[in-house]
Amino acid sequence: IVFNTDGAELYGFSDGPEYWQNSPAALGWKLSDNFLQATIPVPNGTSSSGGAHNLAISVNPATQGSILYVPGTSSSDDLQLNMIDTNAASGNFNTIIATLNAGLASVCNVISLAATPDGNFVYVNYVDCNSGSFSLAIFDIVHGGPATIITMSSLRADDYQHNLQVSPDGQSLLLQAYYANFYGYDIMVFNIGATPKSPTLQATIT
Repeated sequence: IVFNTDGAELYGFSDGPEYWQNSPAALGWKLSDNFLQATIPVPNGTSSSGGAHNLAISVNPATQGSILYVPGTSSSDDLQLNMIDTNAASGNFNTIIATLNAGLASVCNVISLAATPDGNFVYVNYVDCNSGSFSLAIFDIVHGGPATIITMSSLRADDYQHNLQVSPDGQSLLLQAYYANFYGYDIMVFNIGATPKSPTLQATIT
């Protein structure tokens, strides 16, 4: 679950009704009265099972209003990123306003995602079921185009990033280490301030 940027709403993800788990949706609650204000169907939305963090709140770079990012997979197994307008003053409040495609072909599961505070970039940890490899897809929200793909092994980070994080100042991407220290599970701090599409290891916190 994630809070909206104004703190007035709370958003979660549902796989759909029990025994009918093919209709995923984002759910929005109004906190002032605990009212379920919206059920937003997400086409081909990814499952939220396994403790995955499948929602990210940030700012829409085009409007500066709040935006909710929800991942999905297309009918051709491409990784998609749905943008849901969560600005209560907008005429598109709680609707999908855009869907971005990563340009992939065999994505079967999304582990987690995180967005920079300015909403310019979204980082998605996913698994390719044809190759069995785990990677990081970096979506450029402003310029669009295919996502930049970096394997988790090349970053020497854990395949499963169940709690992907971007620091509040947007300068750092935090990943859990794996390849660098098999038994340590240290926190790796990557600099993304200067080169958001090319995270550079800055420090490792034991």
